[in-house]
Formats: sequence, C-alpha cells, structure tokens
Amino acid sequence: MPFADATPDDLFQALAEVSLTGIILFRPMYAADAATIVDLAYVRLNPAARQMLARPECPAESFLTLYPAAVETGIFTFYRDTFLADAPGRLEVNYQHDGLDNYFQLAARRAGNLLVVSFTDTADHDRTAAERALRQSQAREQAARAQAGAQAHELAQLNQELEARVFERTQALRHARAESEATARQLLRVTESLPSTSITSDQNGQVLYISPQWYAYTGMVPGDDVTAAWPHFIHPDDLPAVVEKFGVALAGGNPWSYELRIRGADGHYRWFASQGVPEPMAEAEAAGRPRQWFGSNLDIDELKRAQQQLEEKDQLLTSILSALPASVVTFEGEDLRFGFFNASYQRLVQGRAVPGHPAVAAFPEAEGQAVLTLLGQVLRTGDPYQGQEMPAYTRDPRTGQQQDMYLDLAYLPLRHGSQPPHAVLGFVVDVTDRVLARRQAEAAQAQALAATGQAAAQREAFIQVFEQTPAVVVLLRGPKHRIDYYNAAYQQLFMGRAQRGRSMAEMAPETERQGFVALLDRVYETGETHFGVEVPLVMAQPGGQPPKTHYFNFTYQRFEEDGQPAGISVFAYDVAEQVLARHECEAQQIHLAELFEQAPVAIAVVRGAQYVMEVVNPLMAQLWGRTPAQVRGQTLYEALPEVRGQGFQELLDQVVASGEAFVAQEVPAKLLRAGQLETVYLNFVYQPLRDAQGRIDRVAAVATDVTTQVLARQQLAEANEQLTASNRQLTLLNTDLDSFVYAASHDLKLPVLNLAGLFEELRRGVTFIAAAEETLLVPLIAQALRQLTTSLDDLAALGQAQQVAPAPAELVALEALVEDILHTLEPQVRAANARVTTDFAARPTLSYPRASLHTVLLNLLSNALKYADPARPSRIHCSLWLAAGEPVLWVKDNGVGFDAVGHGPELFQLFRRFHTHVEGTGVGLYLVNRLLLARGGYLEVDSQVGNGATFRAYLGPA
Repeated sequence: MPFADATPDDLFQALAEVSLTGIILFRPMYAADAATIVDLAYVRLNPAARQMLARPECPAESFLTLYPAAVETGIFTFYRDTFLADAPGRLEVNYQHDGLDNYFQLAARRAGNLLVVSFTDTADHDRTAAERALRQSQAREQAARAQAGAQAHELAQLNQELEARVFERTQALRHARAESEATARQLLRVTESLPSTSITSDQNGQVLYISPQWYAYTGMVPGDDVTAAWPHFIHPDDLPAVVEKFGVALAGGNPWSYELRIRGADGHYRWFASQGVPEPMAEAEAAGRPRQWFGSNLDIDELKRAQQQLEEKDQLLTSILSALPASVVTFEGEDLRFGFFNASYQRLVQGRAVPGHPAVAAFPEAEGQAVLTLLGQVLRTGDPYQGQEMPAYTRDPRTGQQQDMYLDLAYLPLRHGSQPPHAVLGFVVDVTDRVLARRQAEAAQAQALAATGQAAAQREAFIQVFEQTPAVVVLLRGPKHRIDYYNAAYQQLFMGRAQRGRSMAEMAPETERQGFVALLDRVYETGETHFGVEVPLVMAQPGGQPPKTHYFNFTYQRFEEDGQPAGISVFAYDVAEQVLARHECEAQQIHLAELFEQAPVAIAVVRGAQYVMEVVNPLMAQLWGRTPAQVRGQTLYEALPEVRGQGFQELLDQVVASGEAFVAQEVPAKLLRAGQLETVYLNFVYQPLRDAQGRIDRVAAVATDVTTQVLARQQLAEANEQLTASNRQLTLLNTDLDSFVYAASHDLKLPVLNLAGLFEELRRGVTFIAAAEETLLVPLIAQALRQLTTSLDDLAALGQAQQVAPAPAELVALEALVEDILHTLEPQVRAANARVTTDFAARPTLSYPRASLHTVLLNLLSNALKYADPARPSRIHCSLWLAAGEPVLWVKDNGVGFDAVGHGPELFQLFRRFHTHVEGTGVGLYLVNRLLLARGGYLEVDSQVGNGATFRAYLGPA
C-alpha cells in the first residue's frame, strides 16, 4: 500500500526534532484564584533547546525556579502577556543570569492551553558580532518586508497544498473512525453474549449504550445520566468510594475497577464486579479527557456472600482462638515459618513473632533447644508430641539477658487428607510461675531451716538458688528496710538502682507513694505475713517513656535474729502476662458479644445435646419471626417448634458427630412470617466449636435469607420460556411474510408487462388532441411503469433470496468478479466518467456463495455509480480487509453522499431512499443486508452530504 500523509502531530514532531532553533512548550501555572499566571511548567524541549540550555527534555522544575532573573529582565512578563493576548510576540534580550550569558532572540505564540516559544542564542558568536546583529536587526526587518510580497504567492500555493493534504487527512481520519466504530459495534455484540453486563457512557455520564441484561436489571435506557442515578442504584455504604475512584479515573483518563452493591429494579441489592475502560479519541485526548467510557458489570453476588460467610466464619474462629488463655500458634513448612498465632502467644514471645518469618530467624537462641527440635520431629514423622514443664529460655532483644521459662506444650501435625504434614499446630501454656512457686516453697523451707541455726552453708546455697530464679528475691533489714541482699531479677526490675545499705524509700520512691513501704512497716511491726495477689506497681521508664505497670504476686515475711525482729524477706514474681491476658480475654468476650449483636448477618450459637440457644443476634431472631429474648436460653424445638421434622436437628447432629462444617445453599424451610408459616429459602453454615480440651460443645450458625433471589430466578425462567414461545411465533410470521412477498411479486409481474404492452399499442394508435398533454403525460406513465417493473423485479429477487436454501460456498476470484460486474455496468461507468480501482491483496480469492457475493458487489457498485456527483469525475475504490480474521468488503466513492448519522435507524429498511433525483426502489441495500445477515455478517455505512459514502460489508466467516 502507498505511504499515508503525515498527520499534523507527526509534522510538528518532525519539525521540532530537526529545527536548528530552540523550541519550548510551556503550560501556565495559576494562583489559587485560577486566573493569575504565576509561573510556567515545562512540557517539552526539542533537541536544539536542550543543547542551548543544557536541560533535559522535560525539566521537573518550573521556569522561575530555574531562571528567577527572568522576572527582572522582563522575559516572564513577555511570556505571560503573549499568552493572554493570544497573538504572536517577539523579544530580544541579553540574559546574564542563572548560569547563562547570551543574547537571545525570542518568539512566542499561544496554542490552545500551551505557549510555544522559539529562540536562538549567540553562544557560538563572539560578543562584537552579537552587538552588530542587534544594530542590524531593523535593516533585516525591512528587507524581510520587501520579501513578503514575493513570499505571499509561495504562501498561497503552500496553503492550497496544505488544504489538499488536510482534505486527504480528513478522509483518512473518517476511514479510521469508521473502522474504530465497527470494531466497537462488534465488541458490543460480543459483550452481549457474555455473562457480564455492559454499559457505555460519554464523558458527561450520559448513557450511550446499555446491554439487554443491564437494562433488565436496572431499567436504565440510553440518554439517562448514569452519575446522577448512582445514589438511586449504588448502596449508600459503597457510594463514597465509587465517586472518589471514578473522579480519579476521569481526571487521569485511566481504567477503574471495584466491587460494589447495586440495586436492581426489584429494589434488592446484589454484588457486582464493576470495571470501566476509557475510549479516547484525538480531539478528546488533546484536552486530556476520554470521549466515552465502556463499563462491564459481572454478577458476583453469590460468590461475594459465600466469601463473606467464610470470612465471618474465619473471624469467629479467630476470635475464639484469640480469646483462649493458652498460647496457640501454627508453624508452616520445613523452615517452620510462623502462620497463625493468638495474642497470648505473642505476649509469651515478647512480640517477636512475625507472620511468614521462620521461627529460628526471630529466636536464634531457640536453635538446638528441645521446643524447636521437637517441632521439626513432629513435621517429619507426623506423630504428635506432649510435654510438661519443659525448660526453655529466650534472650531479651534489648539487653541480651537470658530469661528462663518452663512450658507445658502439645504439638499436633496438620495435613491435607492423607498427605504428609505441611504444618504443626502448637498449644503452649507458660507454667514458669508454677515451677518457680514450687521452687520458692522449697526455698522457703530452706529458709526455715536456716532460722533454726543451720546458717552459713545453707544460706549460701539458698543465695545460689535465688540468683538463678526469675522471681524477685530481696532481704530488707531493720525498721528502715535497708537492702541487705537482692538477686538479679530484683536489680533488673528496678533498672539497676538497687544498692546494699540503701532503704527501700531511698532506692525506689515510687514504692513509698504506692503504699508498699507502709505494708513493710506493718509486717515489721506486727510480724504478720502479707500475701499480695496481682498487685499493680507503676514504674517510671527511662528516656521519657510512659510509665509501665507491673502486676505481682508477692510475700512479705518477717524474720528474727536472737528472738528480735531483724528484717523482712520479699518473694515476688511478675504475673503481668496472666493479668493482661485475662483483661484482654474479658474485653474480647465483650467485643465478641457486641459483634454478634451488630453483625450484618444472622448468627446464632447453640450449646449442648439439646441445642440450647446460647447466642442469638437480632437478625437471626428476625429471620425466625421472633425477638432474641423469646428464644435465648430455650432448646431448638422449644424456640422453633415449626422446624421439627424439617431436618435441621439432624444436620446439627451430623456436624457434631463429624466435627466438620456444613454449608448449604437455597434450602427451603417453613418459618413464621406475621404469625403464618411461609416457605423461605436459606443459605447457611453450621460450624462446630470446640472447648479447651478439643471437645465439640457448641455449634455456630450463620444464615442468609435468599428467598427473593430464588423467586426472582424462577420468575425469570418463566419469562424466558414465554419469550422463546414468542420468538417461535415471530419466526413463523416472518416465513409467511417472505412467502407472500415472493408470490405477490410473481403474480403481479405478468399484469404489469401486459399493461406496458397495452400502453405501447395505445401510443401507436391514439393521437392526443393537445400536444402539451402528450408531452407531459406519456413520460410520466412510462416512468411509472418502469418504476413498478423495477420494484417487482427487486421484490422477486428479494423473495427468491429468502426462499432459496443457502448456496454452497465456492472459491471466487474477487478481481475477476468485479470485472464482470463493471462490464455489465459499462453504460453507467461511462455516464459517470468513473474510474474504479481495486485492492484485494489481503485475500485475492474468497470461499463464498458466488451468487450472494455477486449480488452484494453489484448493488454497492451500481449505487456508487447511480449517486455520482455530476460536478466531478466519479472515483470508486473497492477493497477487502481482514477484521479479527474475517473478510470485510469496502466500497468507497466520492459521490453526492447522504446524512448517514441522521438516517442511521432507517439505512437498511425496505423501500427507504434518501435521494429522488435518480430512479430507485430502496430494495438494494435491504437485500444486501439480508444476504450478509444470513451468513453471520452485517452492513455498515459512513457518509456525509457532499462527501461521498463508504460501505463496509462484513461477510462473516469465510
């Protein structure tokens, strides 16, 4: 094919690249009032400009940021005023600022929303030459004016050439637009067969096209304002996000997608996956906006609701596991990566567990310890493991100090069916306090022995024990409670402040403020041992950190020497984790109860063998036709006697026996509605819940009423059956009508021929009295007979084409077929002074019924000749192109044309014509379209009055 002329954009691109002068495109930057220009943003620099200014193609900084002296030298004022005046401007300036020292000649002109600047500098001239150039500028200007007259003629010729190129470019753009619109229509036909619905709107939100499925669901029609209808269709909770996302997409011309709930014509909401894609065109792209939006909406309601049910189920299970006082954790894969862990476990490991990270990476000190080695053993062998009071230790990540602990643990392998284990589930209970308490009891016994006289050696042994225990141990002497001994745990608690000989009040003033010194005084004076349980101690933290609260179980016990009070022994251990875990568990229980009450789905929890209603939220009670107070605490059949015999208890028994959840869709049930039993349809999930020992003691039920959806689907099925019956009736009526047209055209043809013969005989045997009447009437009667004969011939051809079975395809040489048709149309070709060109390089031969293809080409070519413009020679181009692998026959002419857009719905109607200056019946295009439709194709046309016409015959699979 010949090369196409360059577009204006291509011409500007090439000119900017080869220009020896610098060219800059600026975009004005406005103040907050959107009216005052305060700076200029760079859009682009051509190569010459980049070389002169040593800048990139599009500097990120603004003009005044790079060249602030442009204000005082007047350059910025020149640019601003030229843009606002919308007229060409010139300026010569010597700029010796901001790293530049050159004489510049500037020319500027506004182009739409941009400012075009052309400039030259004198960097390659010496300073004297630049000064001479300044003085000689006026002389050059006068010489240029003298040349203006000579250039005027050249400019006129150039203008004519430009107009010719613009005309050819316009034709090419129309051709491209026609192809684009054809592709869009083909895409729409494809989308109507997809399970998703589709809608097309312009940049203002007006509906241009809506698929039948989407019309049936929403009731929207072309012409509606889709954005104005959003508050009516989109769920209020989803509307703000939709408006925000669409605004961002519209501003940038970018695709968008989101999930939202849309209300149908029946008033109910369904979930849809909605997507939008902009379809830009050249003139719209220049303004940065798309011409129209193509949107698709896929019904994901059932999937979304099932997903929500599973998420709620997972959330419920997670809440239950999180509320357990024991630590729960899963380790996945051979490298034992953290999976799920509850809050209790995170507290146990001091917040160092990270999802997806290997345990050994978070706890390098665990490598080689039994707690980690046993995990790998359970994963490899698949055998569970249980252990009690297993020793373990961690290191404080801040201080590196070792912290000993004792754990009761159970490791259970997790597998899919009969596959090898892929993860390990761990239940861990910190029994350090229990072990330490036992050891403290043993230490207390040793202290009693020391008090009876077995002193030095035993005391030293006790001190060794005290040093190794994580419990806080301190001996205070005298009524001032001066420190005589403290272990490492005590020193760590008070952050290194402990010092022998100092009193408790001096060492830790906070203990006096919080009443601990007063307790010590009372124990020292009375000799009564004091036991504190979960007593809070607020400790100040270094570095301005907020105070930290510890909780302790402790003992204050007085000891004597020589029968006199000598001091107080203190044993304390931190129980903050247990206290905080209990508080969090209680808060989670309260939060879980609130979630059940406020959940947007129906939830109930039943307990025990009789299925007592333990938890019933308002939506579940409403589903049952009761209030929560009416059913809570009752057994299943006490609360809902009407469900006896409907299989619900049997399903609960099955869930408890199997330990597996049960999911059901659209199950019919008879429930109370306004005091009457009605059949409803339910989606529900029964989820077994286990106690701390792993026994199933409760079942959670999550249900959704889908009665409306089921009934609507049933009604839709009935409507589809009725529509199928109506289609069959219409098919029979069309067949009868085709038979009638065919028969009528044949039955009328003979009388018309007889009438024509009688008219000829009448002309030869009759003499008109008035010659004027003969001159007027005879041509009118002859013309009427010709039109009637032509109409009957067209109807006969149309009826025959619709009566005869489709002809088999054969290999047709397109060039030869066109030559045969043009030979038949030779008189019309000469009359129109026509030149017909062809291009069948894409597919020279075509497998197609020859008679059908002959009819299509004959009608299209004869129309092009019939409606040739008498003011210019006729030019007709016939070609074949491939669209999505299927052949498209093009016939393009430069005839008189017609308003194809205005007559769009009537283009291919029977007997419809748009010109009366030549004879015709309006059957040809109708016949062509029918032939194409029968082969799975269709006909398209682009035309404007005075600009010819282009017909595209989509031939269908060939």
